[in-house]
Amino acid sequence: MSDDLAKLKATLRRAAADGVGISKARGIDGPEAGAALILDAADATLLPRRLSVVNASGETLLIEAAARRLQRAVAPLPPQVTLKAGDEFKSADADVLAKSLVAFCKGQASLAISTQPISDAGDPSEGGIAPGLVRQALDLPDGPAPIDPEADLNMEPFIAALGESCHAALWIQDEDVSLLAGPESRAATLSQWAAPMLERLLAPEFPLSAGLETDGIVVFVLPEASGRHAVIAGRLGAYLVAEIDGADPSRTLRLWHDARS
Repeated sequence: MSDDLAKLKATLRRAAADGVGISKARGIDGPEAGAALILDAADATLLPRRLSVVNASGETLLIEAAARRLQRAVAPLPPQVTLKAGDEFKSADADVLAKSLVAFCKGQASLAISTQPISDAGDPSEGGIAPGLVRQALDLPDGPAPIDPEADLNMEPFIAALGESCHAALWIQDEDVSLLAGPESRAATLSQWAAPMLERLLAPEFPLSAGLETDGIVVFVLPEASGRHAVIAGRLGAYLVAEIDGADPSRTLRLWHDARS
């Protein structure tokens, strides 16, 4: 692997692991809707994160999540709930956790959810509770479908939709780097550009970086004279880096979302 590709991989991983996700307050129609919003956030969390949920009254609920599971609460839950801060959630806690989320959201008009990395987290695959069990306890609709790596990590539909407008595309998954489109020389130039650009823009406080790990996309419009833009997109911990024709990225964004739906 070239030094440029190695640097690009390391920078992408740092951006996903250290990024802070920032969310504006979102209106909720009842406490169950608020609980669903919190569960959706946990379902979108792969790397260990601390979810900070602030309701309209200014109260804060802190929950650790990882591997699409709720791990534990790290701030006091409503007083009528028997779970204590620091307790690791278990599947048997679904009803109690459901009641705590509803109690936190009761009488609130909005919630704001932000995420922060957890540096000292244990193995995220151990323990915790699946958000789906809490949804069942609340009689809520199912959340996101289970991960299907073979289908969800397939970038061919997106690359095919871009067609000849895609000059170069790199796919970075675990230790593997694949050239999906374009000549190797163009891909090398792309990686040389992307690594320093990410170093400048995907700092720990960059608000979009946390979402890259699951299903995020960031578009950079290249110098106007080039008439091109670059895309860095994440899906379940893997990354696509591509250079595409056109100074207007709206078509690319539409094709990305179409390919993911």
